[in-house]
Amino acid sequence: MKATSAIEKKLMHYIGKAIADYNMIQTGDKVMLCLSGGKDSYSMVNILNKLRVRSHNKFSLGVFVLDQGQPGWDDSGLRSWLEALKISYEIINYCEITAVEHSAPSELFINAVNLSAIQFSGTRQGRQKN
Repeated sequence: MKATSAIEKKLMHYIGKAIADYNMIQTGDKVMLCLSGGKDSYSMVNILNKLRVRSHNKFSLGVFVLDQGQPGWDDSGLRSWLEALKISYEIINYCEITAVEHSAPSELFINAVNLSAIQFSGTRQGRQKN
């Protein structure tokens, strides 16, 4: 494992402090993150994973990715990274969802996240339909 930079240490400190101050994660919790592919979400996955390992796996971590069907997008690097970190993940292809459902794009995303959350934790997460 490579050395932790000063910025990463500071982020880990403040994220860990926020988790503790607001009692966000309890022993046995299952935390699911939506990974957009941007630097901020990759950083959050990386830092929460380090905090998980530091806590001796007090909580579990799962990652959800919505493949938007961009031509040429290759998720093999992402899969390898998550597998190397031993993080469970779900990658759902947007095109597969749109072929099945006839909903607005935001509803499709919510439904995909709910499906992934159910598979990860066995409970329903996210916004409920009225």
